[in-house]
Amino acid sequence: MHAMDGENEDEVLHRRKKAGEFAESMQAGFLSKDAAWLALAAAIMKTMEHPMAAAMLTEKEREHAVVPTLRPGSPRSGADRSFP
Repeated sequence: MHAMDGENEDEVLHRRKKAGEFAESMQAGFLSKDAAWLALAAAIMKTMEHPMAAAMLTEKEREHAVVPTLRPGSPRSGADRSFP
């Protein structure tokens, strides 16, 4: 949630932790490309999308929170690792 003083550090850390947990589960299991894309696009990204918008995070803060998800998720789904 958006802090009264405008600091979003706790929210970014919480979102990054969630992304890290998802990344660990992606690395631990085997998923087909289609299943990996579905997990990435429909599960974790949608889970993170609304709270990050509600917290009014900057683009840099959102990217910092999501990076752990994209590192293992993108190659598994067949997308390029440098995919925006």
